Amino acid sequence: MTQVETTAGPVSDGAATPHIHHALACPGLLPTTPSVDTGDLDAELLVTSPREYRVDRLGPMRADCQGQAQAAPGVDASPF
Repeated sequence: MTQVETTAGPVSDGAATPHIHHALACPGLLPTTPSVDTGDLDAELLVTSPREYRVDRLGPMRADCQGQAQAAPGVDASPF
């Protein structure tokens, strides 16, 4: 099942996800574990999707591009 959502260019995929969940929840068509790409997965969605819609999202997280992750002696978020 695929839900199509049209948005303005600068709207991220993750920002459209709650609207898609709502549209699929009304007729009972929400998947329990959808496979998603990086644009559809962020920390907020990992918390709100299971709590509000009982949907566990499966996919790769975004790479850590912060300055500390790029510096050789720095500490990045990957160990956490």
